[in-house]
Amino acid sequence: MIFLPLGAEQKPKRTPYLTLAIIGLNLLVYLYLNSLDHEELHATILFFGYCPVNPFFFHIITSQFMQVDWDHLLGNMIFLWTFGAYLETVVSKRRFLLYYLGAGVAGSLLSTLLVLIFLPELIDRPAIGASGAISGLMGAWIVRCYYNKVKLGISLFGIFGWLPKRLKISPWILIGYYFCGDIYGGLCNLDNPHCYIGYWDHVGGLLFGVAVTWHYREHWKAQLDHCRVRARYWLEQGIGFNQVRQDLQTVIARDPKDAWALLDLARVEARYERGRKGQELYRRAVLTFWKLGEKGQAAYVFAEYFRKYLEVSFGLMPFAICRELIRVGEDEVAARALEQFIKERTASSTGLNHPQLEAAYVMLGNLFANRLHAPVAAERCLAEYLQRFPAGRLRETADQILELLRKAQAA
Repeated sequence: MIFLPLGAEQKPKRTPYLTLAIIGLNLLVYLYLNSLDHEELHATILFFGYCPVNPFFFHIITSQFMQVDWDHLLGNMIFLWTFGAYLETVVSKRRFLLYYLGAGVAGSLLSTLLVLIFLPELIDRPAIGASGAISGLMGAWIVRCYYNKVKLGISLFGIFGWLPKRLKISPWILIGYYFCGDIYGGLCNLDNPHCYIGYWDHVGGLLFGVAVTWHYREHWKAQLDHCRVRARYWLEQGIGFNQVRQDLQTVIARDPKDAWALLDLARVEARYERGRKGQELYRRAVLTFWKLGEKGQAAYVFAEYFRKYLEVSFGLMPFAICRELIRVGEDEVAARALEQFIKERTASSTGLNHPQLEAAYVMLGNLFANRLHAPVAAERCLAEYLQRFPAGRLRETADQILELLRKAQAA
């Protein structure tokens, strides 16, 4: 029976370019090594591999990108993708590289120490492989991504008998199993120098990954992500809203700029009653998305907000969101939002001379004329604008739209 981790339950939040680059580099190095004859291959491994008798930092790094054979490469790259892809997207790229390369160094140093103490006859044997570095990612996963279950592929008949269903298990179980296996294998290796495998590289790398991620307080971020994932799961199931509310409130209390948590909590509140609490959460979600530069998402959330509450006071809402609504195709919501904006500004004594009020009239007239195909509403809107702003800065544009409407009607 064979079982391997084949991905994680939570998908990467964006394309994991660094993980893909490391996989690609390992593959290129393997293909290059495979093209060498026996003597050249031996010389290359001696030069770029890590040897305890000549412990240069350069060789520790280069040895992490060299694999023994095709099975070694394939197994390592499967583990690298499983535990690297998602992890890269929840930590910075610098830290991801630190976890990967640093774990490789830590694993090599622990292995060197034990070789010097127990197996001095192996001191001149070069070591290659990415297992120590990948074990560091597994250690980081325990701290940073403990909530993300691993999909386990099971084969009953070798490499061709994989069961179609992936078993989702806690990473603690899988990584704990491999860690115990490495400890056992490492202890056995100390009595059998003729069959030495770098189990202690794995152990050192994993412990390094755990220690460093804990040092950077990644477990606090993991707790928030756990709340987010749990809340999203119960939202999709349509039950457990009290637990969802508690989780989302925990996230927002510690990260007020989490726009998705604000949006999810607004949706939960709107399920119970469409009152002030939900309105305020929607408003905060829209503004947060906008400030984060996700203007298209802000427009979609605003459209959802507007449809649920029918009348939305702009208040601190950016007027430019109306343009964004038109850009993403929410024409009807944009028209109603512009009408609401005009209503609010004309009711205010300070809003009558506001340049955005002029822009709102002309934008609404153009929207009625060209996108919503409502010429009567367009004429009424633009006529009101010309009456209210006889010397307005957008008068020429309004006249042009009216002229086009007259020509269309005449035709």
